[in-house]
Amino acid sequence: MNLPAEYHDLVEGYLQSLDETGLVLGELVEEVGIDPDSALPELRALAHKLAGNGASFGFPEISETAKEVTRAARG
Repeated sequence: MNLPAEYHDLVEGYLQSLDETGLVLGELVEEVGIDPDSALPELRALAHKLAGNGASFGFPEISETAKEVTRAARG
């Protein structure tokens, strides 16, 4: 598939953002043990966003894993 260069730039930016997103997810998981009422909604929201973005950018494995996190955070 021949995609415009702008799309490749968006995908590259998305991939670069995953390091920071992973760090934030890790922090939220730790915070769930301290303050679940505050951390769980943030964790669900970030995982939901990650699931959607993963699907949009063609990374179904990221999307599926993030969906699992979203489901688990719902309890």
